[in-house]
Amino acid sequence: LKNINEIHTVRAPFLIEKSFLDIALNQNLLDLLRLIFSGVFILNQSNGVINPPKENYNQRAWHRDIPYQHFVSSKVLSANALFCIDDFTLTNGATAVIPCSHKSEIFPSEEYINRHAIQVEAKAGDIIVMDSMLYHGGCRNSSDKERRAINHIYSLPFFSQQINLPSNLNEADFDDLHKVILGFKYNEPHSVEDFLRLRG
Repeated sequence: LKNINEIHTVRAPFLIEKSFLDIALNQNLLDLLRLIFSGVFILNQSNGVINPPKENYNQRAWHRDIPYQHFVSSKVLSANALFCIDDFTLTNGATAVIPCSHKSEIFPSEEYINRHAIQVEAKAGDIIVMDSMLYHGGCRNSSDKERRAINHIYSLPFFSQQINLPSNLNEADFDDLHKVILGFKYNEPHSVEDFLRLRG
């Protein structure tokens, strides 16, 4: 994991422990996301992120969470819901954001970053919600403990999920609403017959 820069990431933790799915499907969060998207959205990915004390951290660089895309949109295409397992503090590397950067294709100037970037402090159990195109990054953790979170990304259905969730979950375990959010309705068909069945 260290060699491929994955040492501080846990991909799709609810595929290991189902109780993590309760966070991704939290009703208050889903109600907020319905207002943000004003339409259908799916869970695109869910990853545990660990900011280690006094070490390099692969999420420290400024980045967007729709990878390699730098266009802007008049509507939200994707939103992050960062669940804080631990308190987010200035000392333990709370996530920093560059306000309004989701409205610009180009990366902001160093002067703009120095003047406007802010660290978002939050309590354990809080959820930080932001446009996935907002430039953000974890900061240096100068405490003695890991700072942990689960980053959920919800998107419009035309973005492929990071990991095909329907093929890893039992459809019978979910109601119709949660099936949509988990991507069962938008799982690409594997054949013409599959396509016709999904249309029925």
